[in-house]
Amino acid sequence: IKSGSTLKVRVGDKEIDVMSGFKVYITTKLANPVYTPEISARTSIIDFTVTMKGLEEQLLGRVILTEKSELESERIKLIEDVTGNKAKMKQLEDNLLYKLTS
Repeated sequence: IKSGSTLKVRVGDKEIDVMSGFKVYITTKLANPVYTPEISARTSIIDFTVTMKGLEEQLLGRVILTEKSELESERIKLIEDVTGNKAKMKQLEDNLLYKLTS
């Protein structure tokens, strides 16, 4: 909250003066927390949830990088190619639908 030339943070029913570089980090154990639109607009919400598949891919990447780095670089290139091809396919599908409706 900006009050005149000072910045303040409301904690409960009290307002506390803070410096301009002040940051607050809040964590929760809730799987899907719900925040008001005002809080969501003023904050950066980061989801640190790790899935088992995502963790497996990260660990596999580390092992391959250590054992055979050329395989890991090839895997990364293939993932980039697949992502690029998916984007191109989406663009082609959109173009085809546009032409069919015109």
